[in-house]
Parts: sequence; structure tokens; C-alpha cells
Amino acid sequence: GFIGSPSMNFAEATVTENSLSTAYFSLAFDPASVEAVDVGDEVTVGIRPEDIYPGGTRVEVEDPSSLISTRVDILEPMGDEIFAYMLLGERRTSMDQSRADDQLLMSVDPDSTIREDTDVEVVIDRGNVHLFETASGEALAHGLSPVSADLETETTADEDD
Repeated sequence: GFIGSPSMNFAEATVTENSLSTAYFSLAFDPASVEAVDVGDEVTVGIRPEDIYPGGTRVEVEDPSSLISTRVDILEPMGDEIFAYMLLGERRTSMDQSRADDQLLMSVDPDSTIREDTDVEVVIDRGNVHLFETASGEALAHGLSPVSADLETETTADEDD
């Protein structure tokens, strides 16, 4: 497992033709960019708390995900940062940390305006997403390659030939 503090966020995902699809969100992804990954594979996505940002943030995220809807459950002040525990989906916390894929832990500045029990949209810095083989835990990729904006429409564009 991953050693670090705070813990990395983990979510099980299925590789599709153009994304990593978890139970609660999808990340644009080109399977051809990672040699050991094929469409249909089950992988584990790893995201550090400092690589998740409030949507519309002033922080410049070079390769952000689409907006992900969350609900702020708990704010934990930790001196020079605040850990925000965000609930996904039906917004029920999963106290079983071995399967906490219905929540995200985000690190924010102490002067953040985020409040508990509020809905917040967040983005993930795709350039810092980690991919692991689910069965072995072996690292497959550190950072997702940028994808073209028309990745999702490539299959329909090919039909014009």
C-alpha cells in the first residue's frame, strides 16, 4: 500500500476507450498512452489530496479534470492547511478506509472559504494522477498524458471517410 500522510485517495476504475470510469466520476484518458493498460482493464486510480482543487479556483491547474460534484463533510484544520473530507455520490461517508471510494480528501489553504455541509465542485490535476494495477498494486503510470479535446468524438469522426 501507499505510505504517506495524509493518505492518497484511491478509487477503482474501469478503462474505457476515452476515460477512467469510477463509480462517481470519470477522468479523460487515452489507454494507448500507457503500455500496460487496455480497454476493459480494472485499475486503481490514486490522487493525492494536494492535487484536488475547488472548481473555479485561482490556482492554475494545467490539465484539470471535468468538474466533480461533492459535499464537504468534515474540515480538519492542520496548521498550514485544512483537510476537507468530501463525499461523492449519495453523500454517505464510508468509514471503512479499505473501501473509501465514495469520498475524496482534499487539502486547502487555511484562508479557504469552504464550509462543512456545503456542495462544492472540484477538479483533479490529471498530470498528477497515479494508476496502479488493482490486483498487484504495481504502479502503471504517474501522471495522465494530456488528451485532445476531441478524444470523445474521434470514433464518430472516423465514420466520415
